[in-house]
Amino acid sequence: MEKEHVNALNILVCTPGRLLQHMDETPNFDCSQLQVLVLDEADRILDVGFKKTLNAIVAQLPKRRQTLLFSATQTKSIQDLARLSLKDPEYISVHEDAETATPNRLQQTAMIVPLEQKLDMLWSFVKAHLNSKILVFLSSCKQVKFVFEAFKKLRPGVPLKCLHGRMKQEKRMGIYSQF
Repeated sequence: MEKEHVNALNILVCTPGRLLQHMDETPNFDCSQLQVLVLDEADRILDVGFKKTLNAIVAQLPKRRQTLLFSATQTKSIQDLARLSLKDPEYISVHEDAETATPNRLQQTAMIVPLEQKLDMLWSFVKAHLNSKILVFLSSCKQVKFVFEAFKKLRPGVPLKCLHGRMKQEKRMGIYSQF
């Protein structure tokens, strides 16, 4: 079903692996008119495996296009990537004084914790902030499911929601609305 509809799209949002799969396997997949390539989590582009996939994708795209790289961090590797692969790159960042700055009421917390203490520390944090809305970002759908199920069993009744990319869009939007 997906392969039948992908050629009729104006905007396609997907993982690099999924895009490459369509490029290789979907009959008549045509990206010759592509005007804008958006890469989120640009800091991961240099990860092993990810770089190879991206090179395979870019090799099949038109040379004349706008490329946007998004990253929460402005690391040296991001700047090197922009310098090597973009023509006349523009850097845009969010500053405290800007209209789009992080709201003052939003508290962000980061802790460096040994791997074996990570879940215990996260659970302690959640329990200590039961009257707050908390977003926890994990690196895979599998981790999200595991942590959600573990926390659900640790304390039934604590309002927890599970949200990850393998859910159907309708379900994700429902969870987002509930939050």
